[in-house]
Amino acid sequence: VIATEDNTVVNINLSGNSYNHIANSPFTVTLNAGQCYQVQSINIDTDLSGSTITANDNKKIAVFAGNICNRVPHEEEGRDHMMEQMIPTPHWGNEFIITNSLLRTSDRVRVTALNNDCEIIKDGILLTTINARETYEFEITSSSPVTYLETSEPSSVFLYSTGAWYGGMDGDPSMVIVNPLNQRINKAKFSTYYIDGSQNHFINIVTNTNNVTNIMLNDNSISNTFNIVPSNPNYS
Repeated sequence: VIATEDNTVVNINLSGNSYNHIANSPFTVTLNAGQCYQVQSINIDTDLSGSTITANDNKKIAVFAGNICNRVPHEEEGRDHMMEQMIPTPHWGNEFIITNSLLRTSDRVRVTALNNDCEIIKDGILLTTINARETYEFEITSSSPVTYLETSEPSSVFLYSTGAWYGGMDGDPSMVIVNPLNQRINKAKFSTYYIDGSQNHFINIVTNTNNVTNIMLNDNSISNTFNIVPSNPNYS
């Protein structure tokens, strides 16, 4: 947790035990601008997904989460550091398009619910119902490489590339936020690096089907690379 203002009172309620705090026993810390506070789970089997962090007096904070050296799935070989900035709950969503990583046979998806009785619907089929702060995990594969996900309550969704040979080829795991469809943007700038072992780079782009002809990469049209999402043809 990072504070942006002095005297920021941060309220933390963990979903699992940490080294210094017990699950579901709220506590507070006070931070000044630029100061950080870190919480770490007590052991390898403790998941802190669904923990809640708020700041008093409408003061702004940034929250990051991840793992110092994780396996995905837990029992498979291949480890890497993973870290992402969390999306504030007012910007969570109900609709997501999730794409399988190219050249990978399988990825993992994790959904965390904001409220109780959250139905998770994948391609029109109800997978399960979870309550506030609970997380549900499922897998997508290259045999069905795109999924339209709906949640009846606002949710946060992460995609995890699997490690080592589990996902069909050598490689380390990684994590990325899947933005809800109401959080899309019109332009993005990004760069890639070229080193031994990281020579191929891929990007997955989701857009309205009627907007495909407008998508440009480095001023070149890439409209012929898009495919319609089978379970929701409004998107490609």
